[in-house]
Amino acid sequence: MKLVKGYVYFLYVTVFFVGQLCATVQEIQKSLLSPADTESIAAKIESIIQRVNPNLFIGLKITTMSGHDIYRRCAYHLCLPASTNKLIVAAAAFHYLGKDFTFGTEFLTDGEIKGDTLDGNIYLRGSGDPTLSSGDVEKMVKEVASKGIKKIIGALHIDAFAYDLVPFPSGKCFEDLESPLLAVIVDRNQGLKNEETIDSRAVLTNIGKKTLTLFRKYDISISELCSVKKAPEQTICLCSHRSEPLSVLTAHMLKTSDNLYADTLFKKVGAEASERIGSWKHGSETIKTFLNELVGINSNELVIDDGSGQSRYNQLTPNALTKLLQWVSVQSFAKTFLECLPSSGVDGTLARRLIPCYEKIKAKTGAMKGVRSLAGYIQELGNNLGKSL
Repeated sequence: MKLVKGYVYFLYVTVFFVGQLCATVQEIQKSLLSPADTESIAAKIESIIQRVNPNLFIGLKITTMSGHDIYRRCAYHLCLPASTNKLIVAAAAFHYLGKDFTFGTEFLTDGEIKGDTLDGNIYLRGSGDPTLSSGDVEKMVKEVASKGIKKIIGALHIDAFAYDLVPFPSGKCFEDLESPLLAVIVDRNQGLKNEETIDSRAVLTNIGKKTLTLFRKYDISISELCSVKKAPEQTICLCSHRSEPLSVLTAHMLKTSDNLYADTLFKKVGAEASERIGSWKHGSETIKTFLNELVGINSNELVIDDGSGQSRYNQLTPNALTKLLQWVSVQSFAKTFLECLPSSGVDGTLARRLIPCYEKIKAKTGAMKGVRSLAGYIQELGNNLGKSL
């Protein structure tokens, strides 16, 4: 395995916990990192479970690089993955988009520049960039102004049709509604009124109004009219902005468990693979096909509704996630994927967790009401453990 120096042998761990079991996870990890044979590890895990609460539902699978199972408990039982769902999105994004992929945002026009006047409409077209800020948009407006444009005859239109206008997946609870996911995202689409977070066109119109103030700031005269409208095929690009590459976005997504990043990649992967509009439906179909046909996971082991894992409709088996992690380990992007994961006691959501296993665990955490989950890689410790596996 060629992931990164010092990580030659790994165990694959997928844990689904319903209840407060963070301490249990730590005890299990400590047990696994001690030289021991398979039977001893299994016995220690059972002992921990019995001591904490034998009535809690726990799904767990631990397997070696070669696919030898160390321990299984409800490994084929469908469970809520919470944010470990982001591992699937990361793998699919690296596969379909590539680690150097970037999101683009553009100012387009269907007119022409005549002296200091743009005779035509101007379009702000997005592709789902979750990092785009009002500062980025202002830089783009400034670039338009640098072309000597002082007046725009037409109106400003927001083209957010790279994605559908459905901002949230069907299984997301109302109290979990955060940033509405659209193809145009500025400042994470936050700070909007509650009714606007559900009305996609109101969200986009709000972005348009703020953009109009930027044009006026740079002394560009433009109509007060603003609408949500797709740009025509024949347009000229006035300027554009690119996001950081996918490798950087994925590291942020996995280490901080950013839901907006995960969901926009979910739609983007669906759009790229299906060559259709980005949507929850197309994202779900693409991810299911990816897991079934490429990773080799049975379709009855998964229900995928979103990218972030916030939907209560998501279902995965511990076996499915361990199989995904095994598949990733032999891909060309394996090293990049590993570097994107939180490291125990070091950074991300594991910065203050599993500290006794400092840097030995690379994993994604997950938490929802009634759910605790963990999935990732454990570095083997000592020759004895290596031989016993």
